[in-house]
Amino acid sequence: MFGIAFAAMPFVLHNPSFQPMIDVLEHSFWYPFARLSYGAYLSHCVFMLFRAYNAERGTWACQLDAFLFFFAYLTFSYLFSFLVTVMIEIPCHNLYNEFYLKTKEVSRLDSYYTRGNTTTPQMAVSTIVERQRVRKQF
Repeated sequence: MFGIAFAAMPFVLHNPSFQPMIDVLEHSFWYPFARLSYGAYLSHCVFMLFRAYNAERGTWACQLDAFLFFFAYLTFSYLFSFLVTVMIEIPCHNLYNEFYLKTKEVSRLDSYYTRGNTTTPQMAVSTIVERQRVRKQF
């Protein structure tokens, strides 16, 4: 059943009646949560393995221990993901936007004046702004 539903997704998502749902899911509101949960997904196994390999003896099957360890792993992984996002990912993203994207913008404007393109500088800037808007969606 899951395979049939998964195979039908491209046909369903190109249906215009699902466009409001697609617009909600594509909104930029979800980007920080997606990054945070993906970081937690990548880091949770590290905390689980760290505890498993550093324990002196095994843990008996206990519902309370399983419940508490689950929330401890969940908390540590989301906290670690948040710290990595704030301390590494956001500064690197800002540096990329500051140096890499601005150098492309300046080089395109300079290329207008040096090569004599047929487009005006205003059209070149609007094209660059449009491309940056599209990049921010990803």
